[in-house]
Amino acid sequence: MELAGDERFDEVDFVLGDWAHYLRSSVNAEDIKALVAVMKPACMVRPKVKNATVIRPDASGNALVAFYKMLADDLPWEYDIYHSFDDAYAWFGIPTPDYHKNITLSSKPLAAPSNTHAPVPETKGSQ
Repeated sequence: MELAGDERFDEVDFVLGDWAHYLRSSVNAEDIKALVAVMKPACMVRPKVKNATVIRPDASGNALVAFYKMLADDLPWEYDIYHSFDDAYAWFGIPTPDYHKNITLSSKPLAAPSNTHAPVPETKGSQ
């Protein structure tokens, strides 16, 4: 992802991370560290950006988003986490677009996938 030097980025005032419907993610702590490293040059180009992430109101994925927020504290961007699009857009100071209006995020705990107890096959490089 090449952000620094991209002219389209010069006019960005806010970034919305939409993780509201993710039930599982293959993202790990190292991926989050890499994302923050990529964001550092972008923050230098446009330091006054607000970055909001909308997540489910249950525990799915919240730890990684909170980890991103902790690592991003050293960046000049303002960053916050929300459980509704309306709240995120209100923080940006703009109206919620129609495609994000009236979305209710479930706070029910997620059911475990049916294959939770299935053994995971070992992989030893490419064969």
